[in-house]
Amino acid sequence: MNKFIKDSWFKLSIALAVLFVAVVVGYYFIFISKQQGLDNESLFNKQERCADNRESAQRQLEENYKIATPYFYDIFYSPKTKTCVYTYGLLLAGESPTEIGGFVIADYFAGKTLFSVDYDNSSGDESQYSYTVRPKFSDMVEQYKK
Repeated sequence: MNKFIKDSWFKLSIALAVLFVAVVVGYYFIFISKQQGLDNESLFNKQERCADNRESAQRQLEENYKIATPYFYDIFYSPKTKTCVYTYGLLLAGESPTEIGGFVIADYFAGKTLFSVDYDNSSGDESQYSYTVRPKFSDMVEQYKK
């Protein structure tokens, strides 16, 4: 009887070890390899997937602003954030040449603002004018494209 228990225990231990290895290998192939596959996707394919969301991003932007007037600029894959990022301008008040507004970079999927800068063409301060502020915005866009 004692030998029977030892044999059963040994077989059970082997079966549990094989089951554990199978679960670990299965987890790797199901989760880890899929995630690595996304990371190995070409930059062109990532850009293309973001571009496919262009109309949706424009619609989302227009639905989010009822008082301000948004101007959609671009959507692209950002290696910095590893997601789709879109850029736009906002006209908050006034008319050209004395309008007040801003420039924004936002995460398309999270809906979070990543960078924004405001301008005020009605102020007497030239450092607040859109043509002075816009290069800062453009520099940040380039940072998100790198």
